Amino acid sequence: MSKIKILVACHKPGKVYQDDIYTPIHVGRAVSGYKEEMAGMIGDDTGDNISEKNPKYCELTAQYWAWKNLHDVDYIGFCHYRRYFNFENTESQLTDMLKHKDVIALKMVFPFPMYWEIMRYISMEHLVIMMMVVKKKYPDYEHTMIDYLRGNVLYSKNMFICKKELFDQYAEWLFDILSECEKHMKSVPYTRLERSLAYMGEYLMPVYMMYHHKKMAFVDYCGNHEFVRHSWRWRAYIIRRHCWCHVIHRAYLMIFRRNRSLESYYQEAVLVGFKQDQIEI
Repeated sequence: MSKIKILVACHKPGKVYQDDIYTPIHVGRAVSGYKEEMAGMIGDDTGDNISEKNPKYCELTAQYWAWKNLHDVDYIGFCHYRRYFNFENTESQLTDMLKHKDVIALKMVFPFPMYWEIMRYISMEHLVIMMMVVKKKYPDYEHTMIDYLRGNVLYSKNMFICKKELFDQYAEWLFDILSECEKHMKSVPYTRLERSLAYMGEYLMPVYMMYHHKKMAFVDYCGNHEFVRHSWRWRAYIIRRHCWCHVIHRAYLMIFRRNRSLESYYQEAVLVGFKQDQIEI
């Protein structure tokens, strides 16, 4: 067996790549209507699992399954059936990359703070719950969380590769936070907002890696497993865009003062709502 295993999250039948490294996994199989059509791939409903919570956790149910049930690999990674890492996925190349870096991930750079980007995808209530839980259970992470919210870089799409030992440590921290958040989150009638826990996983991963000073290697993603070599024009465009994003972001930091605690991000209206909803963290 390959020392590296990249799980490809799939929630419905379709074309998906598979080899010694890439292994499709049916996420949410416990509540899926495609069990027969996707019976040929492993599911996230065996052993210790949270497969039935896939509507809330999305691809994170595959991460939970790998944490609890996958023990015979040295390196673990995660991607999606429509998104693969854009590199020549040979075992020797990956191991060489991971000799010098702790984590391979995707990166998105914005001209504004991550706090604003997060607010595009989850509600203020859910964000405050996440911050409260982090502060309560892991107070040493508070200043790293503040730096992340003020920063402008996202490790996106819950796609990354690292040593299994590091992943297990991260997963224990992540799911401890998410399970506590879930206890305090109220059900909402919108499908997208039901996925807030999955978004939180995307936002918490950088916080963990920043706190532990992990060395990151960033790559692009592509729509299939085949390596796409971008033109020099495309690479130059990305470099220029990142430079301008950092310039604009730096201007923002010069204008707005640094928050000294996570409490400064809690909006009064949200706290009033928590009191009315009897939410205490």
